[in-house]
Amino acid sequence: MAVDVNEPRPLAAAARVLETRHGLPISYEDPKYISEQDMSDATLSVRKDLHLYAAGEAPKVLVPRAAQLSATYTVSTEANLPTDLLGILEGLCDAHSNSGNPGRFRVVASDGMLHIVPTSILNKSGGYETAGSVLDTIVAFPEQQRSTMETLGLLLLKISEVSGEHVTFGMIPINRLSQTQVSTGASNERARDVLIRILKGTEGTFSWRLFYDASPHLQWHVLNIHFVRTRESGGTAEAAFAPIGESLFMDPQVFADMEVQLMVNLEQYVDQEKVQRHHAEREALQAKLDSDEKMSLKAALELAQMYTFKGPLGFKKDINKAHQICESIRSIFSGNEFGVITTELNLENMRMFYSAEHLSKDATMASYLACCRRILNIPDDEFVDSTRTLATDDERERFLADVRTLKDSVRQRLMTLSVAHGYESPTTFLELGYIRAQVPNDDDIQAWVEEELRKAQMPDLADPGAY
Repeated sequence: MAVDVNEPRPLAAAARVLETRHGLPISYEDPKYISEQDMSDATLSVRKDLHLYAAGEAPKVLVPRAAQLSATYTVSTEANLPTDLLGILEGLCDAHSNSGNPGRFRVVASDGMLHIVPTSILNKSGGYETAGSVLDTIVAFPEQQRSTMETLGLLLLKISEVSGEHVTFGMIPINRLSQTQVSTGASNERARDVLIRILKGTEGTFSWRLFYDASPHLQWHVLNIHFVRTRESGGTAEAAFAPIGESLFMDPQVFADMEVQLMVNLEQYVDQEKVQRHHAEREALQAKLDSDEKMSLKAALELAQMYTFKGPLGFKKDINKAHQICESIRSIFSGNEFGVITTELNLENMRMFYSAEHLSKDATMASYLACCRRILNIPDDEFVDSTRTLATDDERERFLADVRTLKDSVRQRLMTLSVAHGYESPTTFLELGYIRAQVPNDDDIQAWVEEELRKAQMPDLADPGAY
């Protein structure tokens, strides 16, 4: 059989082909590229917002220079598996280096899995220097039961703290990782080994691609985690491809394109023009609040959250202002169950995705958490361990599940109607109409939704049977 690729990160592409063809997890990790000779300007081909900039002024998107890589190999007749996967990958790494492609790599084995990791890069003087992966960083944190997502977040936080590099999530199966629990820690161990242990504690087989974005305004490491369909889980991924939306598995090239686009999308948070628009939005919402003009609960809470932001968005954080806004809308929130549940849901999500240690060190998250507590009238030294119910726990669970999985037909109808009426927040109407249908026996919620719809002059949404 043959592997033949020609694209940026050809080793990652070759690993992807082998991984999906045979159902064998093979990870790939970028070095921190520093030489312009290794990079290619992909701005014009991947940015979707060039119309917002004058010619040549859009922030550059730099990717490793595209290169060709090919190899042939043999497979066992019965199992259809490579007879020497390690040898194949080592041969690809050697061919990659001999061709002068960006970076030099080697293959390491760990806990039954193979990893393509960097060994050296071209420096600015044109010579090679030793370079590893941020997953070689030695980390430590206490063993504790957490969600897989929370544990991974803590791992990335520790890598960033120790290495001084910015390491963040890219594309990940967030639902699956959030719904599983692992009990693990790290005792001065290599981050890669800890990552393997975390993922092995989660049902299924996972692999990763660690990409470095050398774009001048970013310069961060992005960890992409994906599910590998092995023979044990129903055959190789190659035999199971289906159109996106019909399967959890997608064509590898589509997946790779999405990874690149994701990195471009992440850049919006440090795009100065968009930062200015965020500032303008906050000022407009603040002016509306100051003038006592009608404002949706959602918009008021968003404004409070804006005052907790700092860093890439460029906001001047003003926690006192955020608390004042929370105080001004607390009476409205406490007067209806949906407002309370919305805030509690925010807290649930924070507890799901962030460890207590992370929250204590992240000033932005801690401030946002304080705002939610203030709305719920919860002392600052307490955390929400349980949420209020509707009529029963089962009803509440159904309610939250329905809110999270709004039907496409309902979404389209409500969005169309709300936009037609010029309302500022179509999402609010989507929530209002669907919530009214899902809790028909709660008189308080029904009365509140009816009043909100009446004020918005949209009586055609008042009939729960429409949903």
